[in-house]
Amino acid sequence: MATLWRNRALRGAHVLVGLALGILATACASHGPSPRSLHYIDGDLVYSQPVHYRAYAAYLRARMAMEAQPADLEMAAGEVELALKIEPRDPHLWTTLAEVELRRGDREAALIASRTALQIRPEYAPAQQLLARLEGGEGSSAMSSRRGDAP
Repeated sequence: MATLWRNRALRGAHVLVGLALGILATACASHGPSPRSLHYIDGDLVYSQPVHYRAYAAYLRARMAMEAQPADLEMAAGEVELALKIEPRDPHLWTTLAEVELRRGDREAALIASRTALQIRPEYAPAQQLLARLEGGEGSSAMSSRRGDAP
């Protein structure tokens, strides 16, 4: 009788271990990259945690203001700053602010914003590229002419 009980207990333990491993595998798989965390930025596929919807909406308004003809850089700066109040640790928002500041002609503010992005994520390529351009001497007039704004 004791052997029968022990065999049932072992079978039950095997079932529980199998169930636990299945749950663990599912949980681990769900924490990998998801469609919400993989997205394209300037043609590069990047991984980042999804931002708060209000920050994303402000970012989109900023991008639309930057792409308008003529660009509304004051509105763009205000929208990026609003997004940064919600998501202050997002390197893409800081890089976008740097781009806006450069286009507004405030090179020092662009440098500060680029460096802030790199303090948050040192390997963030868009911020590295913008900072290299800023430190390499590309001014706001070069950026403006590249974007199609008045030189």
